[in-house]
Amino acid sequence: MSVSAVVSCNEKLNISEYHAPAPSISGFSPLEGPVGTQITVEGDGLGNITSATINGQEIEIKYCISNKTIVLKTTTNASSGKITLEGPEGTAESAEAFTFTYPVPEVNEDIPEFYYASTISVITGENLNAISRITFGDSEAEIMSSSRKELVFMVPDLTTVTDVGFWYYNGTEYVSAKSASDVSVRRQLPEVASLSKEEDIVTGDEITVTGQFLNFVETITLGGVQMPVTSVNSAGTELKFKVNDDKSFPDGDNSGDLVFISYGGSEVHTIRENFSFFVPKFYIWKGVTLNSNNSVEELNHILCLETGEIYSVSQFATDVDPVAAANPGGSCSAKNTVSPSVTEEDYYSVKPYTFFMYLGSGCYFYGPANNNNRLTGYSGFATPIIKFRTLCEDIPEEKAIIDDIKAGTFTSDDFTP
Repeated sequence: MSVSAVVSCNEKLNISEYHAPAPSISGFSPLEGPVGTQITVEGDGLGNITSATINGQEIEIKYCISNKTIVLKTTTNASSGKITLEGPEGTAESAEAFTFTYPVPEVNEDIPEFYYASTISVITGENLNAISRITFGDSEAEIMSSSRKELVFMVPDLTTVTDVGFWYYNGTEYVSAKSASDVSVRRQLPEVASLSKEEDIVTGDEITVTGQFLNFVETITLGGVQMPVTSVNSAGTELKFKVNDDKSFPDGDNSGDLVFISYGGSEVHTIRENFSFFVPKFYIWKGVTLNSNNSVEELNHILCLETGEIYSVSQFATDVDPVAAANPGGSCSAKNTVSPSVTEEDYYSVKPYTFFMYLGSGCYFYGPANNNNRLTGYSGFATPIIKFRTLCEDIPEEKAIIDDIKAGTFTSDDFTP
């Protein structure tokens, strides 16, 4: 029973009772089949059915699709007979009987010497819809679909040598249609053939990995810090990840184990030991005079630290930081802490950049997201121009600066405005 309430424009409340119809069965299909057959029952009042039987023996309610359709699944409990459905509104019995059949399945293929864990496997033959159980030792495979000539199942996630059996019910007991002993179940572990870069790696670089089963990689860590996987092809032969900076990495030369993790953390494999990478330093000096200009939209004053590209203010929302533009003040809650309103994947998809900003008390020069340095005290309301270029190793004076930076010995004393 259900209750409905109606309020009209005169604000009077009318309450009436609605009684769901008693269940009734107009028909079902198929009329016969082996154990595991799914029976679609049509009728009325089927939305609240709580139990189903064939010949008085309980079977499984698979899906309650609507008030007029319900799907049942036959089990070994039942034998041929009429279908009975029961619910709070009453009981219904089919006019016809469902007939259990016990065909003997024939599997064409031999059971292989090994299966890959957590993969889909297919067998062909005759009467395969009679197979209702597939066992791998004490574990059962999930039957994903079956028909008379084809059966699809998911191999359990095991790492063992075991017995495999395909079972059907003959009306009295489960019988093996085909079985084999000493079948190996193996995991498809990621295999690395090559890395696109193994030297002169700088944070921000994207590394391409080639090999096999790379689609099973769930997490990549470098020096214990998780690195983002940017893409994996469907064949599992190519994977790309990014070497990101982290507050635990000191400026300069770093190294750490490159590790691939799969199968929910149960498979951890070190791909490279002491994988080397470089974290650049960023230098800011006080007292340096900056030119300025009143034009805001035309000035290239946003610098991408990763690519060396420069942008104007008008490009900020589209090319520089669409995440921050879409979440004003909400992309990070403090320093390099990701806000709950932004996913880490989106947050770290933004390339690191530096920019100038006037906050009312002076002009501030902000470093990358994880850098708290800033230049203050610049007076004026105009937008500063950032002037820069790449140092040239062919010029002795500039090569000396490059060498000092690489060695970590470069200081503000070496800088001449």
